[in-house]
Amino acid sequence: MKHHIILTSTILTLATTAAIADPTVYLDFGDDSYHLGLVTTPWHSQYGNLVLNPDLIIKDDDEYVVTPGVHWQILTEQSPFIHDVGLGINFYFSHFDNQDVDALAPGAWVRSKNLLDIPLQVVAELHYAPSELTFEDGKNFLDWSAQLEYQLFYSFVLYGGYRQIRAETDDLGERNIDETPYIGAKYIF
Repeated sequence: MKHHIILTSTILTLATTAAIADPTVYLDFGDDSYHLGLVTTPWHSQYGNLVLNPDLIIKDDDEYVVTPGVHWQILTEQSPFIHDVGLGINFYFSHFDNQDVDALAPGAWVRSKNLLDIPLQVVAELHYAPSELTFEDGKNFLDWSAQLEYQLFYSFVLYGGYRQIRAETDDLGERNIDETPYIGAKYIF
């Protein structure tokens, strides 16, 4: 029952958040998973932007990770290499091997400016929850990714990269929930 509530609330959150402001929708595919998400920036200021980022990773065999996130994006106009940095927290709700692991994982991302005078950027992201911020069956939680993004048109971005989501539980020890290269696309409204 908990899983149906989490999945239903994620779908409703994605739909509601899309209506807020500046939505970007993305979808990517890994070896045995797909990743659907949304990025919105409902509030802008001279000091940065509030970024909401609910997303969902679904794997085979009734395994999933639901991740609503809240971040503060800082644009780095003075930097010759960095376009923006984000600091915030992701809330993870995951189910795998009959285990539930929930976590509050602080983290950050960094995005480069265009490389080689073409619309190609490098993006890296890392979120980690120690045992004090991991709940249910979990002991710790790690989510990291690195990707290249190519902006084909103003509102369309192709990307590919590598991601690992790992949790440790009392029963199973360390387990990779999702570890895969992936390719995908973003549409910016």
